[in-house]
Amino acid sequence: MTQASTNATWDAGAFFNSKGSIRGRPDAVAVEFINGTPANLTTLGGCVWVDTSSSLLKYTSDGTTIKTVSTAGNAIVSDSFNRANSASGLGTADTGQTWVADAGIIGIQSNQAYMPNTGTSITTINSNVANVAVQFTDVNAAVDTSLFVGVVVRYTDTSNYFRIVIQQTTLFIQRRQAGTTTTVAQTSITRNANDVYRIEASSAGITAFQNNVSLLSPADTFNNTATKQGIIMSTTLARIDNYSVVSL
Repeated sequence: MTQASTNATWDAGAFFNSKGSIRGRPDAVAVEFINGTPANLTTLGGCVWVDTSSSLLKYTSDGTTIKTVSTAGNAIVSDSFNRANSASGLGTADTGQTWVADAGIIGIQSNQAYMPNTGTSITTINSNVANVAVQFTDVNAAVDTSLFVGVVVRYTDTSNYFRIVIQQTTLFIQRRQAGTTTTVAQTSITRNANDVYRIEASSAGITAFQNNVSLLSPADTFNNTATKQGIIMSTTLARIDNYSVVSL
């Protein structure tokens, strides 16, 4: 863990980068850091996330003890895409799972995920966990008019899943149920290269973050036991990097 080796108290929900500086959003619960490690979460249900650049860590508390839910060494799924270029698929993630092409093709170019052909492409991995946080970097913030890039969660097949996608300057949370796509929530965003998006899919709903700022959090229980997550693209311009899935 690369958290700064200082003693301090921060608000729960705060985010830290790999140099230990605060990045994100304070919530209501205090967490104490001793020698760079979260040592005390004082309120029931408190949590703190730590971003080490290579992975996402989450610490929670039952009011008395710290629980390490996800650590740098045991992300459920993690992929840097740092391997040979491929126009036929993503191959094997850094954590060992094989990416499955559910629709079209998503491949690798210059150590980033991209779509080599037109259409809509989806590729997934079964993490075997339903309640997850999925994180990725939107490398170049480039999306064609009316086309999109993002991730899928609660995925069963091409007719049943949620997709959280960026289309120009709008972020959408959309439910695809029995082959019909419905927009559950949407919001305008300002996009920049290398923005980091995190999608938290819990049993009660889905929350979308941009650079650790919560944007949308609609309640929706559709398909909330499905355990596949992945990438979706309908543009050949976009690039995704540093994809990860951790348990909530």
